[in-house]
Amino acid sequence: TYDRYAVDGEKIHRAVLIALEEEPSRTFVLGDVAFLTKFVTNSAPAEHVAARVEKLVAEGRLEVTGGGFVSPDEGLSPLEGLVAAYNEGRRALSDALPNAPYPKTAWQIDPFGHASSTPAVLAHLGFDSVVLNRVPVDDKRRMRREKRLLFRWGSSHNSSILAATYDRYAVDGEKIHRAVLIALEEEPSRTFVLGDVAFLTKFVTNSAPAEHVAARVEKLVAEGRLEVTGGGFVSPDEGLSPLEGLVAAYNEGRRALSDALPNAPYPKTAWQIDPFGHASSTPAVLAHLGFDSVVLNRVPVDDKRRMRREKRLLFRWGSSHNSSILAATYDRYAV
Repeated sequence: TYDRYAVDGEKIHRAVLIALEEEPSRTFVLGDVAFLTKFVTNSAPAEHVAARVEKLVAEGRLEVTGGGFVSPDEGLSPLEGLVAAYNEGRRALSDALPNAPYPKTAWQIDPFGHASSTPAVLAHLGFDSVVLNRVPVDDKRRMRREKRLLFRWGSSHNSSILAATYDRYAVDGEKIHRAVLIALEEEPSRTFVLGDVAFLTKFVTNSAPAEHVAARVEKLVAEGRLEVTGGGFVSPDEGLSPLEGLVAAYNEGRRALSDALPNAPYPKTAWQIDPFGHASSTPAVLAHLGFDSVVLNRVPVDDKRRMRREKRLLFRWGSSHNSSILAATYDRYAV
């Protein structure tokens, strides 16, 4: 159990603390925060352990890496599991050592393999580097031979929630939404469809009160010239995310939309054009959440060709839960 291991962890951390205080030339690097925070919070107040640890961190002689409560698995855990491990570590570290900075280096030496999405997730969480270990033997030999054990680890997924921070992308999102708003107001014959609500709500809530952006957007929605589809804060993944992750994304979108545009109706059409594949449970989940239709895109090429040939790009998408939803599949889509 965690508590049983923490007994040995307490001995190790105490020995490290004493050794560093005895000899100013010594330095030490700690990975993860589970046992460190347990040691700090369980120590007697008279020992002033938190202050002593924070002093060593400030002096640069004790470095806390990782930031995750533990090093989370990357092979089978859904993305929210990876994020949750780091968020729990951030909370625990903040509670135990409120004056210590949060780590910038992640510590993933124990997972059996590494996921292609990991660098994007870590960058989103504020890390600028990561320590790895369990790379396949042949790959590690080649990396050693080519002197590439230190490298830039990139991700193929350039999205609003991964590759950069939400706030950073919101800068461009504000420009787009402002341009759309002005264009619609300039020409009454124009219409526009927005997918998801993450950047729309950010634009509305961050705008100056004198601009009356919420009222202007709600007026366009009421006139039927601006349609907000999706309803999810973003388009959630369907391949690895558990059902509660899919539901959470839509519930967060509903909350954000209600706060930003209280007079605008919640969308009836879901917007799932970005997920890499679609889950059989999705129509039941969406129907349960009140949607009557959904827009899809990333259907396997051969399936889409067949659907096009059979004129079935618009179809009833059913599930084993006796629920169905109207699904429209993009014929051709490019960004």
